[in-house]
Amino acid sequence: MGQGKKALDSTLRRRIPSSTGMLAYWPMEDEQGATAAYSPLPNVLPLTTTGLDFAAEDSLGGSSPLPKLTNPASLMTRVPGTTTVGWQVEFVYNLPTMPAAQTEIVRVAVTGAVLRTVVLYASTAGIRIEMLDKDDAILAFFLNTGEPSIAAFTGGWNRVAIYSGDAGGGQTRVQATWRDVSANIRYYASTFATTTQGRVTTVRGLWGHATEGMAIGHLAVSGTPGTGVSGSPPASSIFEGADDGFAGESVVNRMARLADEEAAQLDLSWRVGDPSTSSERMGPQRPSTLLDLLGEAAETDGGILHERLDRAVLVYRDRASLYNQRVALALDYLATGEVPPPLEPTEDDQNLRNDTTVTCSGGSSDRVVQAAGPLSVNPPPAGVGPYDESLTLSLYDDTQPERIVGWRVHLGTVDEARYPTISVWLHAAPHLIDTVLGMDIGDRLTIAHPPAWLPPDTIDQHALGYTEVLSQFEWTLTYNCTPASPWQVGVEGDPALARADTAGTVLNGAMTATTTVCNVNTTVGPRWVDSATYPSDFPFNIRVGGEVMRVNSCIGTTVSQSFSVTRSINGVAKAQASGTDVRLATPTIAALLEDHMPILSGMRLTSLRLNWARPEVYSATGTGDLAVTGTTTLIPGAEITVTTGANARIIADGAVNFLNGGTALTASSFCSTQLVVDGSTIPTFGRWGDTAAGSQGTPSQQWDITSLAAGTHTLRLSAARTSASTGTVTAVGAHSVLIFSVYEQIV
Repeated sequence: MGQGKKALDSTLRRRIPSSTGMLAYWPMEDEQGATAAYSPLPNVLPLTTTGLDFAAEDSLGGSSPLPKLTNPASLMTRVPGTTTVGWQVEFVYNLPTMPAAQTEIVRVAVTGAVLRTVVLYASTAGIRIEMLDKDDAILAFFLNTGEPSIAAFTGGWNRVAIYSGDAGGGQTRVQATWRDVSANIRYYASTFATTTQGRVTTVRGLWGHATEGMAIGHLAVSGTPGTGVSGSPPASSIFEGADDGFAGESVVNRMARLADEEAAQLDLSWRVGDPSTSSERMGPQRPSTLLDLLGEAAETDGGILHERLDRAVLVYRDRASLYNQRVALALDYLATGEVPPPLEPTEDDQNLRNDTTVTCSGGSSDRVVQAAGPLSVNPPPAGVGPYDESLTLSLYDDTQPERIVGWRVHLGTVDEARYPTISVWLHAAPHLIDTVLGMDIGDRLTIAHPPAWLPPDTIDQHALGYTEVLSQFEWTLTYNCTPASPWQVGVEGDPALARADTAGTVLNGAMTATTTVCNVNTTVGPRWVDSATYPSDFPFNIRVGGEVMRVNSCIGTTVSQSFSVTRSINGVAKAQASGTDVRLATPTIAALLEDHMPILSGMRLTSLRLNWARPEVYSATGTGDLAVTGTTTLIPGAEITVTTGANARIIADGAVNFLNGGTALTASSFCSTQLVVDGSTIPTFGRWGDTAAGSQGTPSQQWDITSLAAGTHTLRLSAARTSASTGTVTAVGAHSVLIFSVYEQIV
């Protein structure tokens, strides 16, 4: 499927031309040494440039390398004619530092209106937009002097859009909005004049020393006017997501998007284990072949990407679908034909990894070493020596390697035999035909009553592939397998899977093969639960020297305790020596879930209860008018209700923009953004500011609320006046933005 396939273009280059109303587009991803930039759209002339160092900057996730400006530099476009009135010009840029003096960023020429030119300037004094007539006289202008707005204009990849809109009454509003490509907060400079909107004819840039080193690209012109309302975003949102290469997109969502975009060459389906559990979040999608992009996603998530047998279709089985599977094929070694010889486990080191480093592509790395246990990096006989691996994954942020590397070591240090082949003779066991035909890659199979030369426990494996032989007299399937045990993970409330193991316990005295009293001593961590205090936690199974025993009750509240047990649950019955290790038969393993730490092989939980759930990310907006004279709450802002479990944590960011309604503050006042949770105001971390007349809004602030009780909580963002200065504070149509994440952590 991958032969003869070229790399897919960048996400911006692929997406922008598909926008409705697109008149002209220049990706500016041309090779080093280019003197003009081509357009992929028909009837659009190349972009004329001077002083652009093409392919000099490759740090934007959604793009191939883009040019940087030298000193001097220029750019000139001609936009094909159109009868559509109204327009939008948009591009990405990275301006390292803000010019001290007013510096022209871009100039848009318009025809068919009194308005002839729109110019965007930037300096440390503010972001200025001007509307000019045919004589270059100023029809209207606006200067945004807000500190957050100025700070957001430089220092990273931004996207700026300049667009017109019918403001009513024969007036046209022209706005510029800019935002960091990885953020979701816009800043605006907006003004209006008596004129029609007109149509764009050219876009021009003329730059000098103040903009030297600025990267620029993906210049797009569309006939899509805005609403004409101040503070309203541009009509076309075609850049959204694609500018940062869809960074933060989940693995399953990325595969779904690629399958939709490449429907002509890809038919992809997937099995999602738990739709409420997010697959791993990915970094930006860089140019690569389709199969490489799919493989990158599968490697990041840890699932299985494979082909279907009945047609040329790829199937992705996500990691969550491998957790706690039901048994798809239950075999019995004693049943005729079900498990023919040979049934031979192997103790090979094919999948052994006890020293793993995971690196976030373009970011940090984390390393985990299995330092103790039979499969540790210690030399034999204490361990097996080092088996290392190092891999780079497409990850969204630098918190992910820490979680993933622990899970990889957990999978790589499974201390049990692998069954490279398990065969089924369907010609001798026809009652299995329907079940076997329903098997898929990654499904779970078991073998009960294994032969006497093998351990007595039920053999539990995942089928990673199979070979089928079908002839006149034979129908055989041979599965290649890997242990299923590392994929049995904790489930809250489950009597077996939600029980934390001991950190260290040994027998406190020898046991005969028949005694039903088991004395134990906890050497590390908390003691075992006792049946008087925790009667509902009984019974449970432990493993002692290979024998599984059922603990019916426990006496004692110190580290020395006595179990009443039922012996030989797994068929093993033998005498046990004092000092023998005691563990849960099925210890809890915390699944690798988004934003949660797994429990590593060789590590033990010290708590007795587990709660975990995936984090949820919410956002809300709100509007309100101001007109107050005292110390009071000014704006009832964005509000949202969320339901959490116990011990939840909320991390929130919020800000209030006073200018979205077109009226700034009319008096000086100390103001702050406040978060009200369930009616109580949460203190901020000292980020109070003097909000002067004409100010844009309050500073963005952050709150960290921990140990929330289970239930429904209401979060409301507001601006508050914190000193009663002279004069009435007013602002019409103030706009508030609240973004927060809810974490239900392991406790």
